[in-house]
Amino acid sequence: MIMLNNNLRIFMKVAEKGSITEAADELYISQPAVSKAIKNLEDELCVKLFIRDKHTGLTLTSIGQKILSSAYQMADAENHIYQFAYMENHYLGGRLRIGTAPIFTTCILSEMLPKYRKEYPDIQVEILEGSSGEVREMVMKHQADFGMIFSPFGDLEHEYLFSDKIVAVSSEPLPVKEVNLAAYHDRFIFCERSKETTLDNLPAKSKPDFSGCMIVQAAESVIRLAEHGNGIGILSDLVLSSCPNNLYAYPVCPPIETETGIVAVSFSDLAPAALKFIEMLKTML
Repeated sequence: MIMLNNNLRIFMKVAEKGSITEAADELYISQPAVSKAIKNLEDELCVKLFIRDKHTGLTLTSIGQKILSSAYQMADAENHIYQFAYMENHYLGGRLRIGTAPIFTTCILSEMLPKYRKEYPDIQVEILEGSSGEVREMVMKHQADFGMIFSPFGDLEHEYLFSDKIVAVSSEPLPVKEVNLAAYHDRFIFCERSKETTLDNLPAKSKPDFSGCMIVQAAESVIRLAEHGNGIGILSDLVLSSCPNNLYAYPVCPPIETETGIVAVSFSDLAPAALKFIEMLKTML
């Protein structure tokens, strides 16, 4: 590699893992070698990169965070350089980092990735999962080449893929045609993603207090809890349709429709591997 030196690469891995031991294990080198690389980098830059604490482990210093951000941008640029060189030789290789909400991994990427890998076997694909907000942050910090998220898309460039909507689900029929988000708020079950999407898309003046609701991590947990009568599940129609269930589904009031799209800092600056992936994705949807 022509831009990032070894010490900087090791620093990035330690920052990612928050642990010298875990970084050493993943890099297949000794812990002393990792510690030495960090010390050499700190000496070279004349700064302290980590705060070391027996209880909290390693934490990036303020300057360490800035250097990490720049290192990600350097890695991104380096990946571009190699991919353009590969393309000149009629060969596509390198690395592709996709930030995505877990539901897209389940419903879309799991089907698409085998086809992409078959066509481009020398591209290393990395899936980075998180909430829409977390994926936006990954893209802005150059930790992911692009992201697949629900709206809102923030200040990032975006391309529309398809629409989705938030629905309410119950194990028993409800005496209503639609579920009022203000009236039933103490009975709702959210996953982190559905709560984030619901709050992001409600007008500021009509946001109910969801502090007493049940919050779980996985969308499938919302479905299973609702099936056993623990409350009314609130989740996206895409999630609901992807998981077998025996629930009654209702529209919510006020209605919440979301757009799903691809986000990037700049689509014109994406590397060939990312552009080929997006091109293939659009043909499948």
